[in-house]
Amino acid sequence: MANTDFDWELIGQRYPYYGVCTAEPFRHGPEQGFFESGETFIHRLAKKINALYGSFSPRRALDFGCGVGRLTIPLAKHSQSIVGADVSISMLREAENNCQRFRVANASFVRCDDSMSLDGEFDFVHSFIVFQHIPTKRGYAIFDRMLGLLSKGGIGALHFPLKDERPGNVRALSLIPRHTFPFSLVVNFLRGRPLNEPFMEMNIYNACTLLSILETHNCEEINLEPTNDGGRFGAILLFRKGTHTSGSSGLARLSMGVLTTH
Repeated sequence: MANTDFDWELIGQRYPYYGVCTAEPFRHGPEQGFFESGETFIHRLAKKINALYGSFSPRRALDFGCGVGRLTIPLAKHSQSIVGADVSISMLREAENNCQRFRVANASFVRCDDSMSLDGEFDFVHSFIVFQHIPTKRGYAIFDRMLGLLSKGGIGALHFPLKDERPGNVRALSLIPRHTFPFSLVVNFLRGRPLNEPFMEMNIYNACTLLSILETHNCEEINLEPTNDGGRFGAILLFRKGTHTSGSSGLARLSMGVLTTH
């Protein structure tokens, strides 16, 4: 199983903002629109959660794969406290700097690996455009542990890619074992990128497996908000963790909506 953590630390050191939003203007820093896009996304997400589950005002929130804090910072405005978790120490340092810049005092940051060793429970767990970069076996386990950290009655908003309908030649590149020399050089060359650029691995998850994990943790009122990133189709899973006893079905209410993500 590929370990992508080393690549993400390199990305955090070299171009952390491009690692969050892969647009060329962000390769050298947070150009205009970077943080504004995070504000817009969280505003729409909060509005959707308010409509589905009532007032969105978490006491303690978790932003998994927080990167430089693009979404953590606006989430902090809705939360009493928030923890940003990421595997890259360099990303976390940049996120702390950005919180100082925007005068956010109720956010803390922690390096977090697959064990999800975090203290206490959270009544809101969030992740967006993160699991796609994690090999699925690892990702399912992290998803399961995140739901274990969610308190009863807590709300989740977690994004997963579910289908890749990009052109065949583009999909083929993603199948090359890119962490093995010299294939890594070939992929970067074909994509017109620096030969030593670290990789952002892309993975597709199985919706039935995700729903099964949700049911195991008694999650209910599940809504799938479709996303489309240039032919990679996915969904933001919005749900509430039930207060019923284990074994009751959490899939009784499943609906789909549309949430603009860009």
